[in-house]
Amino acid sequence: MSEEQTQETNDGTWSGLKKTIVGTLTTVIAGGGVWMSTLLFGGSDEEPKEETKTEQAAPAQAPVIVNVQQNQENKQKTENNNGGGTVVREKIIEKPAQQTQPQPEKPKKVEVVKEDSAQPTVTIQDRIREKAHECIGELEGQFDDYVLSGFKTDVSPFAVMHTLNIKGVHVGRIVDFAKSRRSEFDEVLNTDDKELKEAYSNFTKPQLKKIIGWCDQVILDAQKVMGEAQQNRKPRKRKQKSAEELVAKIKVLAKYDDLKLVGVPTKDIIGALQIWVYNVKQRKLGCYHADDAGGFSVKGTTITNFSESKSIQKRLRKPEVTLPEVLKGGKVALRNLLDGVKAVEAPLTGRLNSDTILVRILK
Repeated sequence: MSEEQTQETNDGTWSGLKKTIVGTLTTVIAGGGVWMSTLLFGGSDEEPKEETKTEQAAPAQAPVIVNVQQNQENKQKTENNNGGGTVVREKIIEKPAQQTQPQPEKPKKVEVVKEDSAQPTVTIQDRIREKAHECIGELEGQFDDYVLSGFKTDVSPFAVMHTLNIKGVHVGRIVDFAKSRRSEFDEVLNTDDKELKEAYSNFTKPQLKKIIGWCDQVILDAQKVMGEAQQNRKPRKRKQKSAEELVAKIKVLAKYDDLKLVGVPTKDIIGALQIWVYNVKQRKLGCYHADDAGGFSVKGTTITNFSESKSIQKRLRKPEVTLPEVLKGGKVALRNLLDGVKAVEAPLTGRLNSDTILVRILK
């Protein structure tokens, strides 16, 4: 009996010890499995560094879900049946990642560079300068032929200008050329500088005088071309101003109540042949006579085209007696009216002011 009890006691002790060891190993293996799964599938504290993006970002990987399931009952059955060992079942579910559609590339803008094929414009001044230089070149050729012939041939600068159809606008440059050449040879003729005389020693004094004469001829012919151009030029048409525009600046007295005088409109001055004026401040009566049949005109505030010798004024002692005669008298009576006034006559200047009233105007 004691042996059987001892054996059962040993078997129970050994069975309890085995269960303790198997349970300890099961706990260690299960903890290691959980730690390994956490380490492999995202349990680390450090975040992974982003990879350097090159041309296009790679599509994000789908999250991997790991389910670790342990069945304690199965473990115990396994331990009882097999006497030890642990089975860990892992269920992995993978979801396909959503693929992003690549964005279409934007078309690149192509800049079209237009070549500027336009030629530089030739101005009127360029054409005038070119024509004048052409004439000067021909005149220099004529001068060379004149020198090579021993100053015996007849030269005509005017013929060169006429052939090239030189106009008045070209004459200025041609004259400048001739004056420059003339001053050069005139200095050689009258200088005392030995070096300058030696430089032009191939010309005698008579030849130098002939060269100066040719330069003078060029200047005279150029002036002749200028004169012809001015004669052939059409006269400029001046804009005709109206009578109101011509007398717009004139300021005269409109009326004088003391003598019951009413001024004549200033626009009647234009083209008139006789004007009677009275200065109310100085008590002077004056008469303007037109210089010709064209009549008077006005420039600013001054009457123009009047006879300075015939246009006079005199001081009136009794203006209330004389002025009615001016208003009512005919041409013959007015002709000798001022002669009957006993006063010193003075010439009229043509100027009008605010103290002057236009008494009468005759066409």
